[in-house]
Amino acid sequence: MIITNTTFKGIRPKTASHLIGLDEAQVAQNVKIDNGQLNAWYNQALIDTSALTSTVQTIYYYESEYWLEFSADVDIVQGPVAGNTDGKIYFTGSGIPKKTNETEATTGSGTMPINYYPLQVPIPTAALTATPAGGGTGDDRDTTYVWTIVTSWGEESPPSPAATIVSAKNGETVNLSELTLVWQTGTAYTTDDWMIPTSLGDWVYKCTTAGTSAGSEPTWGVTLESTTTDGTAIWTAYDKGILYDSGGGKRIYRSAVGFESAGYYYLTEIAIAATTYADTTEDTDLGASLATDDRISPPEGLTGLVVVNGMLSGFSGKSLYFTDPYLPHAWSENYITLDYTIIGLGVVGNNIIALTTAYPYVITGYSPASMVPKKIPSPFPCISKRSIVSAPQGVIYATNEGLAICDGTQSVLLTKDHFSKEEWEDYEPTTMHGSVHDGRYYGFYSDTNSGGILVDFNSGEVTTLDFYATASHVDKLTDILYYVIRTSDVLLLENGTAYPSQTNALLLEDGTSNLLRE
Repeated sequence: MIITNTTFKGIRPKTASHLIGLDEAQVAQNVKIDNGQLNAWYNQALIDTSALTSTVQTIYYYESEYWLEFSADVDIVQGPVAGNTDGKIYFTGSGIPKKTNETEATTGSGTMPINYYPLQVPIPTAALTATPAGGGTGDDRDTTYVWTIVTSWGEESPPSPAATIVSAKNGETVNLSELTLVWQTGTAYTTDDWMIPTSLGDWVYKCTTAGTSAGSEPTWGVTLESTTTDGTAIWTAYDKGILYDSGGGKRIYRSAVGFESAGYYYLTEIAIAATTYADTTEDTDLGASLATDDRISPPEGLTGLVVVNGMLSGFSGKSLYFTDPYLPHAWSENYITLDYTIIGLGVVGNNIIALTTAYPYVITGYSPASMVPKKIPSPFPCISKRSIVSAPQGVIYATNEGLAICDGTQSVLLTKDHFSKEEWEDYEPTTMHGSVHDGRYYGFYSDTNSGGILVDFNSGEVTTLDFYATASHVDKLTDILYYVIRTSDVLLLENGTAYPSQTNALLLEDGTSNLLRE
């Protein structure tokens, strides 16, 4: 007797083997099922060799030219910045939130990104000193000052505390001093603080552990992200270019009426190295009002960056934070807190999907103050942040009963007809990380078991891969899926030839065999 199949489907472990259809299988490994046809994958192609010596968890094909590599779970977004011609990107998950651009990330030798800066804009935490010096006309009136820092990227900080109120006539000379970032002995510093040593070299320092500085100046670290213990404070080194390259400076604002609550108006901008200014400006010559007084620093533990409606968003614990639209440095004091701990974020349409330890939430709005969360009544918690992938159909993620998709109105199981809860556990969903490419979700997992699982959105079919990738990435410009394999063994390609036993970034399918790109 001859049995022939004209169509092919994937696996369905949930159904007893003697009950599955003739076009279904108990094993469908390393095969591609398109429109009911059974095909082999094209050979893998060696594209690049990782520069990291540790296990690669995140790769990113930056500008479709450079490989960024991380040994941590890192979320990377392109900067929603008007005229962003220098490739600004923002990322979380590798220590404090950071930013870089093409020049900083790719200039020099070593693992890319080569140079980067904290996402936080330095905030001046010491008030300036204002001293009236005579002159002017009319009656004395009370006035006060604040100052801000502007980075070389043109990002302006929240203001300093207000200076002590002084009485001065309109146009009277008021000498302003102590606009300083120079390290001070015996000073309480917070993680909002940056400082420069008394002898400026190539580095500036961000406080990464709050504390009180020592009685004498320490010996400062002089490599990127080297740390210096200073009394009970800890400082981390970053290239001084973020402050001292062209565009960096300090802006001074002055109250225009006799009391602090009336607001502040632009007075002048001075060089980043300057610490004094003589104010003789009359009230009618002041400029625009201060626009940064409702901004905060992003939390040090912020992670999960996404972009929606021009806003960067990330989370820490149960709280979700936002920037002002198209100002990725401007983190708003308007944030929301959910009922459950957030595991990760995705985007569908113009909405953020927050996946938590209990329920998904959809967050809608067009500015930080207008963002509104709504709990989706689908009890599918997210159990792996790295499994979260945003796709046109919705946000896909691993839950404890299968692979789920949330479209902003409901969350359903993509694999409900294929796996029971017990069978799904064999795919180590708490370890799963994913990518979406060509209508399929690729989920790689590794613990007691390891390998890959593919779920086709169109057909619903499930197939598997017999290898584990530590990281994967889809380059949107070229629409190619890359992944990284680390193994002490030699992995055979489908045509029987082997690739070197090392960490490699590989094409899953490029239509050729053994393509090595020099």
